Amino acid sequence: MKRNLIHSLTLALAATPLVIAGCGGSSEAAGGGGGGGGGGTTTPIVFQSDRGGNTDVWISTVTRGGPLQLTTDTGFDGQPSLSQDGTKVAFTSDRGGSLDIYVMDADGRNQRRLTFFAGDAKDPSFHPNGQEIAFVGQDRDGVFQVYVVLISDGSLTQLTSGTADHAEPAFSPGGNRIAYASAEDGDLELFIMNSDGTNKRQLTNNDVADTMPAWHPNGTRLAYVSKDGLNNDIWVILATGSGRQRLTTEPSEELAPCYSPDGQVIAFQSNRTGRDQIFLMSSVNGENVQNITNSTSNDGAPCF
Repeated sequence: MKRNLIHSLTLALAATPLVIAGCGGSSEAAGGGGGGGGGGTTTPIVFQSDRGGNTDVWISTVTRGGPLQLTTDTGFDGQPSLSQDGTKVAFTSDRGGSLDIYVMDADGRNQRRLTFFAGDAKDPSFHPNGQEIAFVGQDRDGVFQVYVVLISDGSLTQLTSGTADHAEPAFSPGGNRIAYASAEDGDLELFIMNSDGTNKRQLTNNDVADTMPAWHPNGTRLAYVSKDGLNNDIWVILATGSGRQRLTTEPSEELAPCYSPDGQVIAFQSNRTGRDQIFLMSSVNGENVQNITNSTSNDGAPCF
């Protein structure tokens, strides 16, 4: 299954842009097993790319050919997040003058703005119910806080406060927890809180930045980025805060990890070829690494 998924996505993302992808999902099982979904030829992936001459959001699967460009605005459109049912894509755009959160159908239609911050809003992450999006936005003091926006009416709930910046919130597969990065102790570390903002606890405690948390589909561990060395690499850690494991060791920048819906592989962004590309690797040991974009453009921020 693991090799089939990697081979299939390599063909899909390297192909000429033609048509749109299908749907995918994940599930959280208490105490163990892999998440549901994620078959080799039905797994969609959204990502950002400048292959069209500007940074835009793209989507692809194997079943319907190569990647399709979803946004065409002249500004920045990136940081895509795919809803669990595969029907919506949230993304960050500066088309309104500053960075804000937008949502659209998975075929690129019905694009609309959800946030209207005086400063910036970024880092969207769908709730499994597909109706809420966690993100960070600048409060009146310019500090990035974690918020949740309701897609139906744009109503906001602020979950964090204080003077430290927060970044990259990610709903757990069950929707009851949010992992995020915070500079509360001086540098960015990983934290987990309940989805209502209660019961905050620190997950990592290093002298370097730990960022970009991504949940395994069964909710028991997370992949993340750490500069515990000369450059950023992909690590995994149990949701209890134990069992840290380094998966990448290349002398390059590895960023934006994302588990496949079946939990067998991790997609990530790396500049090991000289430009940003999307790679897949085993989620168990970091082996069987393959470049699945192989393009002359910069591709990154993958999300299943």
